[in-house]
Amino acid sequence: MTLLVDVRDLSIEFATARGAVHALNRVSLEVAKGRIIGIVGESGSGKSTLALALSRLLPANARIAAGDIVFDGVALGTQPERVLAALRGARIATVFQDPMTALNPLFTIGTHLGDVIRRRRPALAAGEVRARAIAMLTRVGIPDAARRLRQHPHEFSGGMRQRILIAMALLAEPDLLVADEPTTALDVTIERQIVDLFRTLKNDFAGSIVFVSHSLGTVAELCDEVVVMYAGTVVEQGPVARVFGRPCHPYTQALIRCETEEPGTGRRLRSIPGEVPDLVTPPPGCPFAPRCAEATPTCRQAPPPWRPQADGGAAACVLA
Repeated sequence: MTLLVDVRDLSIEFATARGAVHALNRVSLEVAKGRIIGIVGESGSGKSTLALALSRLLPANARIAAGDIVFDGVALGTQPERVLAALRGARIATVFQDPMTALNPLFTIGTHLGDVIRRRRPALAAGEVRARAIAMLTRVGIPDAARRLRQHPHEFSGGMRQRILIAMALLAEPDLLVADEPTTALDVTIERQIVDLFRTLKNDFAGSIVFVSHSLGTVAELCDEVVVMYAGTVVEQGPVARVFGRPCHPYTQALIRCETEEPGTGRRLRSIPGEVPDLVTPPPGCPFAPRCAEATPTCRQAPPPWRPQADGGAAACVLA
C-alpha cells in the first residue's frame, strides 16, 4: 500500500498560565491511500489535537515540540502558511464537530458550496458549479437541493448542517478527509443517519479518511484500522478486528467493557475508575498506570515499550 500520511514521533504542547500542556507525546501514525483510520479515546486523550495537526490548524498557543507530519512526501511542520493554505480545502478537507460554527451565517449554502467548487475547478461555468452543488447536496441526503441552495445555515437542522459540511469536504475532492467527531453535537437518531451516510460514501470516496470518534461501535463499522489514544499517547493500534476482538492494552480492554454489557447479567455499563492525568505534569511511566488494575512497579517508573503483535498491530504495554 502507498503511504499518504506519516506522523513521526509527533509531540505538541500548548502554552498556558500553568505551564506547557503536553497534548501529544511522541505520536506515530501511518495512513495508507484509500484506507479509513479510526481514532478513539476518552475526552482529553489528544484525538482532536491530532486531527487538527494533520492540516496544521492548531491554535496560536500550540507548538510542535518534536517530530513532524509528512503528507504525500511533504513535511508539513516546516512549510510556510501559503503552502499549508493551498493544501487545506483542496488536498486535505476537514469535517468539524460543530457544523454551526464551521459555516458562515452571512452566506447562503449555495455560496459555501460554490466557493469550494471554484477553488478546486476555477474554470467551471456558473451553471456547472450550481449543477455540481445540487448533485452533491442530493448525494448527502438533503431533499429539494435546488431550493435549499438559497437558504442560510440557520435554516437547517444540526444534522442537515453536518451533511452540508460533508458535502463541502467531498466537493473539494481531497486526498485526505479528516472527520473530527462529526456526530458529537447530534442526537442519537441523527447520529445514526450521519454514520450511515459515511458508510455509503466510503465505497465511492477514493481518498483516505481519518475518523475521530468516542464511539468504538461506529469505528468498528466504518474503519479498516484503529488507533487508541490515552493522555496524548498512542497505547494500541492495528486492524479493527484484531484490536477490538483481541485487545492487548488494559486501556483498550477497559474502553470496550464501557461500551458493552454482559448479556443476562443485569449489570450496568462499566466505567474506568480514576481520572486522566494532568498533562502539565504527566506521570513518569505509563500514563494509564494510576488507573490500571494490572500495573506493576515497572509501569510507574518508565514509559512502556512499543510491542508489535504477531497477529497484527502493536501496543505500548509491558504485558502485551
